[in-house]
Formats: sequence, structure tokens, C-alpha cells
Amino acid sequence: MGGTAVSALWSNAVEMGRVAGINMAGGRVRYEGFLSVLNASDIAGIPFISAGVVNDEAGRYEVYSVRDGENYRKVLFDGERLVGFLLRGGTNRAGILTHLIKNRRQAGKLKTKVIEGMLHYGHFLKAIY
Repeated sequence: MGGTAVSALWSNAVEMGRVAGINMAGGRVRYEGFLSVLNASDIAGIPFISAGVVNDEAGRYEVYSVRDGENYRKVLFDGERLVGFLLRGGTNRAGILTHLIKNRRQAGKLKTKVIEGMLHYGHFLKAIY
């Protein structure tokens, strides 16, 4: 994380095009990037989504994973910061996790909620974040 990477994601291309168009029209906008690694699909009727770092061969990150039937969740942290996740089956909270990675937010007191898959938008309304 933090280095350069080639990303062939459509969502990144759209954002780069938007920024380029604004700048060509005389505006001054900087491309802030998004996620260089993001994937979502459905295999054999089971949805999955992954973002950020999903493999840690070097042992650099804290890795937490839970398997429950066809559902699988894996989250990777660098200290208090979520750096990646892989969800198979239950993918309904992927947007929140993507937000944490993209904005480099510290999980703080909510780290356990992220690990357990219990983080929801209501937590962002509380002062504990």
C-alpha cells in the first residue's frame, strides 16, 4: 500500500476522465486516485467483492478471517487502518469497508466491529469514531 500500481478498473478510468475533462476545460482539479485493486463478481450464484490488500505473504498485516458455510470474510489491518478485505457470500457492508480504505480512516474503537462484520453506517453518526 502507498506505492504506485497500474489499475485497469473502469471506475478509476471514469474518474480520471472526469478530472481530465475539467482540467482541459480550464478547471484545476487533481486526481486523488481510488483503489488500485477492487473486484466484484458472482461465481456459481455466490457474490464476492475484494478491495485493497487481500494476500499477505510477507506477514506485514494483521489478518482476520471467518468462514460460516458459504460465507467468508477476511479483513487486513495495518495497525488501526483497514488496508484490504475479501467478502464471499455476505457482501452487504462492502461499501463501508471500501470507504475506510479509500479515505485511510483509522478504525479506532470500531476495529472489532470491522473484524466481526458488524460495522454499519450508524457507527459513523456516533462520536466514538
